[in-house]
Amino acid sequence: DGASTSLAGGAGVVVLDIDVTPELEAEGVARDLVRLVQQARREAGLQVSDRIELTLGLPESLRRRLAVHEDFVAAETLATAIVFDAAELNAELDGEPIHLAVRVR
Repeated sequence: DGASTSLAGGAGVVVLDIDVTPELEAEGVARDLVRLVQQARREAGLQVSDRIELTLGLPESLRRRLAVHEDFVAAETLATAIVFDAAELNAELDGEPIHLAVRVR
């Protein structure tokens, strides 16, 4: 599927591919997770340069989708370790309840 529009003065047509592939959707979820972690860092009063241990409790469906983006999430959030542990649900990612915690390393 695509969306298109004509340019002013009949100079041409712009066509935009608006299909969202599973890969693009997973990348979007990873970026949403980074935003959640950055917010948790701010709420914890961490310094911008603080390295962290990131603890996540994710449903298996989210964990599978995010697996290829773990390095991206770690790099963007300065996580030296990502630990998967089910604990009290305290956030939401892609409509799913999750657990998220940050700790200075």
